[in-house]
Amino acid sequence: MTKVQVIATLVAKEDRLEEFKQFINELIENTKSEPNTTVYDVYQHAEKPNEFHFVEEYNSKEDFDNHTGYLKSKMDILQPLLASAPTIIPLKKFASASK
Repeated sequence: MTKVQVIATLVAKEDRLEEFKQFINELIENTKSEPNTTVYDVYQHAEKPNEFHFVEEYNSKEDFDNHTGYLKSKMDILQPLLASAPTIIPLKKFASASK
């Protein structure tokens, strides 16, 4: 099975930032119940507080598709909170110094 890694960037509207954070906290709680999501870390940009980067890893493309399917089902809530369209960058691990 080939793991799937992505970095997703979401930018919240500045006047909807608190609502966006609430949405992300709920998304994280749901993601914890996904057994084949092995990494799901959310980082807030240190200088642009409305910009968030998601580092994600899934056991398979099917697991990634299941997660994105859930997210798509919530787009009616998420879309009004976003300043721009999300970007998703697929990754392929090149090297690691992780311990």
